[in-house]
Amino acid sequence: MAKANKVAARPKKKTVRATRRGANMMPLMPTKGITWEKAKWYTHYEVESKEWLTTVKAYIKKHYDKKIVSAINKLPDWKIGGKSHWACTAYLLDNNPDMVLQEYKDGIDRWIKELAEEGTKVVEEKKAEEKITTVKKPNIQDHLREKAQECAAELEDLYDEFVYTDKCKFIKDRATPLSILHDKNPSPQMINSIIVNSWKVQLDEYKEVLEGNDPQLVEGYRHFKKTDVKNIIKFVEQIIADCASYIQLKKVNRAPRRRVPVTPEKLSRKYKFLKEFPELGLTSMPASKLVNASEAWLYDVKKRKLIHLVADEYTKTFTVKNNTIIGYSAKETVQKTIRKPEEQIKAFMKQSKPGSRKEFSNIKTTEVAWNTRGTENLVILKVW
Repeated sequence: MAKANKVAARPKKKTVRATRRGANMMPLMPTKGITWEKAKWYTHYEVESKEWLTTVKAYIKKHYDKKIVSAINKLPDWKIGGKSHWACTAYLLDNNPDMVLQEYKDGIDRWIKELAEEGTKVVEEKKAEEKITTVKKPNIQDHLREKAQECAAELEDLYDEFVYTDKCKFIKDRATPLSILHDKNPSPQMINSIIVNSWKVQLDEYKEVLEGNDPQLVEGYRHFKKTDVKNIIKFVEQIIADCASYIQLKKVNRAPRRRVPVTPEKLSRKYKFLKEFPELGLTSMPASKLVNASEAWLYDVKKRKLIHLVADEYTKTFTVKNNTIIGYSAKETVQKTIRKPEEQIKAFMKQSKPGSRKEFSNIKTTEVAWNTRGTENLVILKVW
């Protein structure tokens, strides 16, 4: 008997969850004539969970310091905005605090501080993880040290080959320590500390073996003949000597350091002088003009001294270092007191280079040496 076909079962209807009533529903909460419980249920069923989050965050930002806000912001959103009753509490505390029960007033403060503590721990754990995972990048010194260590390993291989393969005999076609140094090209500043010092220790040890004063060393190297020990000493001495030759050769061939020229403005930036002296209508030249000049005229407005600055016959020019002029002739650089500044300075400023010298020689006061230090009373009149 044939089996009856089964009747196809009807598909079950999917239960569709009722949608919320829209965004920005918290302000529509009725705050009059309802109980605290109804306010909570309104928030839970009528307000989207996204709005719970924004309400709580706005409350925290308004009532707590930046440190707590920053710590809480490190937490995932569901920890902050996942509780409808705290969102209701936060909203009502700002709009109708009388509706909120005391236990919720105390509870939200305690809950926010717990969130802040949790957020702080998250920050500390993240910093600890970053510290562990941070790998120190090798600097140039590390690279130089690594290259020198590679060269040291090559020299050790050469030593083993000489002792164990060649049986402590010098063979012409073998590589030399100097050829290995040139091939690996280590930095000269690393050779003594990484290569030479260790070979010096070995050399002293082999010399003690040869002398035979230490029974333990003699016993330790008894498999070597006296001739072998002498050849090993020669080989180690060759390594040390080749290292010294390599260092010296690198020093000779080292390119000279390129010096960046310093601008006159930078050289003279500390030199003190008076920019203007309105009483005589004087305006000072910039101090940078004194750099690489051979002759200059300056005037001390306080002491009424006219100064003639002349470069040394060997340097030919003077320059400025901090607040002092250097490269000047101590014999020819002199100053004279002016009795009538208004007339004499006015006449002096009209003169050419030879005329200025003649005008200065006509001043009948005594010549005095000048220390070339700048002051706030010094006007730079002329520079050549």
